[in-house]
Amino acid sequence: MDDISILVDLVVEGSRRARENITVTLMNLIRAMETRRWEMLRRYTRRR
Repeated sequence: MDDISILVDLVVEGSRRARENITVTLMNLIRAMETRRWEMLRRYTRRR
C-alpha cells in the first residue's frame, strides 16, 4: 500500500474528523510546496 492509497482510504472511508485532518494536511503540504517553489525561483533569478 502506498501513501496515496492510505490518503484515499482516509478521505473515502474515514470519519469526518479524519477527512478534516487530511484536508488540512494536504493544504499545508501544498502551501509548503508553493513556498519552496517561489524560493527556488527567487534564487534562480538572482543568479542571472
